[in-house]
Amino acid sequence: MNASTAIAMYGAALLVWCIECRQSGIFRTRLPHAARNVAVTAMAIATGGLLASAVAFGTRVGGHWGLFEKLQFTPTLRIFIGIFAIDFVEYLRHRLSHAVPFLWRFHRVHHADEELDITSTFVFHPGEVVLTIALRVGAIVLLGIPVESLLIYQAIATPLAFAQHSLLKLPWLEPTLRPVFVTPIAHKIHHERTEGAIHANFGTVFIWWDYIWRTHQNVGALPQKYGLAELDGTSITFERLLCMPSMSFDKQIAATHDRSSET
Repeated sequence: MNASTAIAMYGAALLVWCIECRQSGIFRTRLPHAARNVAVTAMAIATGGLLASAVAFGTRVGGHWGLFEKLQFTPTLRIFIGIFAIDFVEYLRHRLSHAVPFLWRFHRVHHADEELDITSTFVFHPGEVVLTIALRVGAIVLLGIPVESLLIYQAIATPLAFAQHSLLKLPWLEPTLRPVFVTPIAHKIHHERTEGAIHANFGTVFIWWDYIWRTHQNVGALPQKYGLAELDGTSITFERLLCMPSMSFDKQIAATHDRSSET
């Protein structure tokens, strides 16, 4: 994604956030929440930017030694299959982030938000960004995924991710996207506070992986509560989000931590 595209996309996200606040009538109360999320997002994006050269290196190496090269796929076929391959890798990464305790310590930063909106979209711990890019580079090298696949995938995934986290009500979007893509309601169910929902709907772009691996939860009404029960009684600050991978959370520890912060 070049600079002008990024500026246009995040400018549009800012506009959507303003519309969300206007519709809900809670601009002032959401401003600190947005500032915290934007700060974490900026760190995540900066981390990804620093590692962009690793992704570029992976595409060059994979182009010579990857599976697509060994199978002599045509350039068009490589791009097409590469898009789906990236999404499947993202599905696997997301599932592992919930299943492996060490990875969950990083990923729960994204699930900590109890006031889901468009600013929540890219709230990821920098450590998770490093792990994600490492896995993606490995897949790129092994398969030989071309850079065109990455660019097309990102052009699809980014606006879809904004829609998935946004508060805007888009009833026409659900039936249009549902047969192929992870819809806003499907992803919001994944952010629901209940234990069963948070371990379902792992897809990023395409919904098929959840159907194939039986992790899809039927889409109904929007969840009433977001966040994590393990963080009950914990004030979700910028500093705490960054420290979250090294912290243990149960109600007693969280309450003790909060009391010590107040004294």
